[in-house]
Amino acid sequence: MELWPYSTFCILAAVVVVGGTGVAATKRKMAGVKVLITLLMAATGAFVGARGLYVLTNLQNNKVSYWDWNFHNFSLYGGIMVAMAMGFMAARLLKINPIKLADVTTPFVGIGIALIRVGCYLHGCCFGTETTLPWGVKFAPFSPAHIYQLRQEGGEIFEVHPVHPTQIYELIAALMGSMIATIVLKRKMKNGAATIIFWTWFSACRLIIHFLRQPSSPLDGSMFYPVLYVLIVVLGMTYVYKRKLLARQLLG
Repeated sequence: MELWPYSTFCILAAVVVVGGTGVAATKRKMAGVKVLITLLMAATGAFVGARGLYVLTNLQNNKVSYWDWNFHNFSLYGGIMVAMAMGFMAARLLKINPIKLADVTTPFVGIGIALIRVGCYLHGCCFGTETTLPWGVKFAPFSPAHIYQLRQEGGEIFEVHPVHPTQIYELIAALMGSMIATIVLKRKMKNGAATIIFWTWFSACRLIIHFLRQPSSPLDGSMFYPVLYVLIVVLGMTYVYKRKLLARQLLG
C-alpha cells in the first residue's frame, strides 16, 4: 500500500475527523463508545462510497477496480453521502442523536477535506485547467498535469503550462466552511444548522471550482456534479430562508 503523499494525508484526515469529533462529543456529554462506533461505521461508508462512485464514473476504464486497496481513485461526494447514511443508521441503532452528532463532526470534516487536498496538491492530482493568472501553478515534469498536457494538442515535453491550483481553492473553501460551522455551533443554533450551512457553502464553492478543474472522467465533464451541487445549494438556501433569524443569529 502506498503511503505517500496522498495516502498519508487521507489517513491523517480520518484521524482528525474521528479523534476531533470524539473529543468534541465527549465535551457535549455524548456517549464516547457509541460515538466512536458510529464514526467508524461512517468512515467505512466513506471508503465504500468514495470508491463506488469513482468506479461508476469510470466504467470505460478497465484499469479501475473497486477492490483496489490503495488510497486513490476516490470521489469525495460519493464518500460523504454513504458516510452520512451509514452514520445516521448506526446512530439511530445506538440511540444517539444523529443530527447533533453530524453538527459536532462537521467542522472536523472541513479540516479533513483540507488535509486531503494537501495530499492531492503534493501528488499533483485533481489539477485545474490551464491559466495565465499570476497564481497559476506549474507542476513537475511528467506529473499528472504535464502528462495530460502532453496528450493534448500543444503540449510540450520540456514545458509544463501553469494550471489553476484547484486543490488549494478547495482547501480554502473547506477551512472557511469549518470556521463557519464552528461559529454556528457556538451560537447554539438548532440541530442540523451547522451541517446544512457547511454543505451549502462548500457545494457552492465546488460548483465554481468544477468549471476550473480538468475533468478526470467523462462524468466530471458532464452536468452530473453541477446539478448535484446546485440541488444541495438550493435545499440549503431554502432552509436558511425559512429560518429568517438564522443570519442574525450567525452574525450577531
